[in-house]
Amino acid sequence: MRPRIPLSTWVEAFLTDRFGNLAIANEDWREPSQGRSLKDYAKLYRPIRCPFAKEHTLSRQNLDETIATISEDGASRILCQHSSCSFNISKLNGEIRQAQWKAWGERTIETAPPIVTPQQLEATRLRKSQFWRDKAEAMPILQKPVSLDELTASSPATICGMSPAEMMKAHLGLFKPEDLIWTADRPTCTEPRYFRRAGTLVNDPPLHSVFTAGSTFRDPKGSRRMENLSEKRFVIFEHDSLPKEQAVALLRHAEGRGMRLALVCDSGNKSVHGWAVAEEGIERWRGFFLASGFCQKTMRATQPARLAGATRRFEDGRPDTIQRLLYLNQKAVPWLN
Repeated sequence: MRPRIPLSTWVEAFLTDRFGNLAIANEDWREPSQGRSLKDYAKLYRPIRCPFAKEHTLSRQNLDETIATISEDGASRILCQHSSCSFNISKLNGEIRQAQWKAWGERTIETAPPIVTPQQLEATRLRKSQFWRDKAEAMPILQKPVSLDELTASSPATICGMSPAEMMKAHLGLFKPEDLIWTADRPTCTEPRYFRRAGTLVNDPPLHSVFTAGSTFRDPKGSRRMENLSEKRFVIFEHDSLPKEQAVALLRHAEGRGMRLALVCDSGNKSVHGWAVAEEGIERWRGFFLASGFCQKTMRATQPARLAGATRRFEDGRPDTIQRLLYLNQKAVPWLN
């Protein structure tokens, strides 16, 4: 009987057979460091080139953004931080699970795939049932789009005529003055100089900054990672392919049913970003927006998001655009009232 091969070797062979060589030079399987983003979910991980990199919307790519992982319970999967390829990554991971069970049954690999318990199956069934209820709730809302002008006209705070600097001040003013927040001109910036107090930024808006995050951080010399997270202030909802008017309709629908919508910002390109207060009950709306295809990665606590008032520049020659403030409701933010 031939010996079984390590799961890591099988994963490499499976991916190479499907996509060709995805390996990155001088990169091998390794154990994750504590508090290192997606790697926290792995027993072993290996940086690879994303098999769906052509779908990525950002041209700058960090080699660690896409990784092959093996978890403590023996599951193998691919993780990528780009939302644009999330559907294909999810489909690929399903194929990997099926292939891993088949290989284990054929006595090919060393590590058995994880066994799903009855409790896990029931939890999955409940999640799927809620998913379809949320999808059914959203369908009639999508038939009644809300224009951006209508959204701005309904803003509790008057934002018409605001300059870009005033938009940025209003956006940053949603945080407490003493909050340590992150702003940068690129989503990959994590150096300490990008952390400042919200009150300081409101008085001196960082007009070069295009991104911020919906959370506060502990250590100004730390990084924009979970181990440095202080408080999650906002959950950010974004859909890259849904028309803006339909996304706005869903945001207003959720707001009318209890979600605290503090701000809506135009990304300056294809989408709008809704900033909702992170509080008890927000998970219900997270599920609602996920059922409509909103980006799960944008909802992460440390994920970069567009900062209102900033100038968005394109590398393909398109003219610059302003990331416009479309809606502002400071009364929805409990720590401001």
